[in-house]
Amino acid sequence: MTTDTGNPDGNRPPHGWAEIPEGGTPTAEPDPDYIALPPGLPCTTKGPWGTDCPEPAIVAWRGKATCARHSHGHWVEGGQVMHWVMRYRPSDTPVE
Repeated sequence: MTTDTGNPDGNRPPHGWAEIPEGGTPTAEPDPDYIALPPGLPCTTKGPWGTDCPEPAIVAWRGKATCARHSHGHWVEGGQVMHWVMRYRPSDTPVE
């Protein structure tokens, strides 16, 4: 198992797996359930006591605009909303 965070260029959040299972590869893929937002919209997440999040929103999901901190590991890359998924190679594929 490895502990690579999957953040080669610094703009992606860490993939979130503490350890990568044997044969697994964290892969950044588009998430069609999320929409990239234009700049300038506020994050709609409410904090304790109903306070508004001061960060700008980057993505929307089910009508809720969220900032990078509240987007649950999603980010915008090349105009698409991306997220991490774990992909496994078939057991008969040789390890490189």
